[in-house]
Amino acid sequence: MDRRTLLGLAAAAPLLGSLEQVRRTFDHALPLVPSELDTDEWERVAADYAVRVLVEPPERLFAGLAADLNDLRARMAESSGTVRTDLTHAFAQLAALCAIALVQVHETDAANRWRRTASRAAAATGDRELAGLIAGRQAVFSLYSSSPATVLALADRAVAVSPPDGVGRISGLAARAQVHARTGNDGAALTALREVTEMFPDLPASTAPYGVWSWPEQRLRFVASEVHSHAGRTREAFAEQEAALRLYPSSSWGGPAQLHAHRATALIKAGDLTAGTEHLAGTLAELKPWQRRDALVHRSAAAALACVPPKQRGLPSVRRVRALLAEERQA
Repeated sequence: MDRRTLLGLAAAAPLLGSLEQVRRTFDHALPLVPSELDTDEWERVAADYAVRVLVEPPERLFAGLAADLNDLRARMAESSGTVRTDLTHAFAQLAALCAIALVQVHETDAANRWRRTASRAAAATGDRELAGLIAGRQAVFSLYSSSPATVLALADRAVAVSPPDGVGRISGLAARAQVHARTGNDGAALTALREVTEMFPDLPASTAPYGVWSWPEQRLRFVASEVHSHAGRTREAFAEQEAALRLYPSSSWGGPAQLHAHRATALIKAGDLTAGTEHLAGTLAELKPWQRRDALVHRSAAAALACVPPKQRGLPSVRRVRALLAEERQA
């Protein structure tokens, strides 16, 4: 975002804030009781955010999320019975998406609070599939914000609360495979990856667009890429990366950037330090500043860089990567 755009947004902010206050006052004054029409609308709102959170700058989403959550709170307060339960279903999704957006901007403590609220809301609906879905994505995103022990605990919870064929269960297994790969437990990583691979064909068919809740083939390839990359199996890693990159929609940037960080990891682990770090530096340089700041990309790149032996960390390409990462921490 350039300076002119920022100045324009700053100038418009007071007017937009005033308009929002007026809208909210009239909205709350309307003599309408929430109905199924409201629950359908809020499910659509949640589905929209589930796509946007993967492609838009998180900072752009926060104002909208805050306003929508405030509106949803008002509708929930006015509702009862099945309508209230259905609105809680939408709220659980929005709360989980808020946690994910906060992880992306490195706000771990706030993300954990929203994660806990999302879990409680999902439990309140009595919908096991939703509870597992949210728990599974929480486990995956904790890979970029929490300790390995916490990731494993969340992964185990996702597997436990999800239906046997649910997306939550495969997400929990995927998180388990990835954290074991990162901590050097290749045997456990391969075992979990095998479970993911065996379960994938049995997932329920989904017509939803690519977003946080979907589990298309590129997610399977992504997990396999990380497991093989950390073990230095370049042939297998590269094959999974190429397959995944062909499957991502054109609007995606985060997953592809992480896959290139995996490729750098695989090269470094295989002993080709220069090629690996140059690939990583080139990947980061091609991203926009806000994309480099994304915690998933940032921490994937840092994980690759951490694989470089201490005595080799003076390479020019290593210094370039470190400068790019330090630049984004200071921004």
